[in-house]
Amino acid sequence: MTAYELLTALLKELPQAVPGVDFQEAYGPSPAPRRRERPLVAGQVEKESLAGEDWSAALGFTVYLPGGEKPGRALEIARAVAGAAAKSQPLLTQAQTGAVAQEKALGGLTLGCSLYFSTGSGNASGGKARYQVHINGQEYTVTGWKETVGGSGKAYTAIGEEEPFYRRRNQEYTLELQGLRPGLAGVEGFTLRLGDGPWLYSGCRWKSMTAAGTATAVAGVRTKV
Repeated sequence: MTAYELLTALLKELPQAVPGVDFQEAYGPSPAPRRRERPLVAGQVEKESLAGEDWSAALGFTVYLPGGEKPGRALEIARAVAGAAAKSQPLLTQAQTGAVAQEKALGGLTLGCSLYFSTGSGNASGGKARYQVHINGQEYTVTGWKETVGGSGKAYTAIGEEEPFYRRRNQEYTLELQGLRPGLAGVEGFTLRLGDGPWLYSGCRWKSMTAAGTATAVAGVRTKV
């Protein structure tokens, strides 16, 4: 599938996945017509590259809001577009959303959103290497991760003694994933394994997740695979 074919497929799927919004292809540098009462999303191919068997592409979507709409509506539409693309396109690796801006020509607001797709080690977002992680046994790719170990403890001491006879420590593992594709915010109580690492994290929950693809999970149990 080429980048243009991917764009065409998404523009057919998105109206059903994001109701109340018009979708169309943006042709060249000329702005899409925006004199309408409904929000409009215009999509185009931003970048495509092929190196051997590795293919990557970036699709750009611009959200246009009519006058009177609030900025949160633009962000809501952009997240919905990214979430719908993640469900239907397994090659999606990352979504990036820009800042909401005033549309000076016709009024209203505008917001840009880029979706990145790749096979193999290719990556349209700038050549960063991608690594495998497993969430609930399903394989995903990220550009990096970081683990932090924390927690709290309690010491038990016998009456009349100063030296504790038992210490209980509750470990907490914080795992930051960079470049994780959107669409996983609703997953709770999941397992997580970083690449081929020896540890399986259980009972994970999302602590935070940004539109730029940085997701932070917290786990209380870590067992050796």
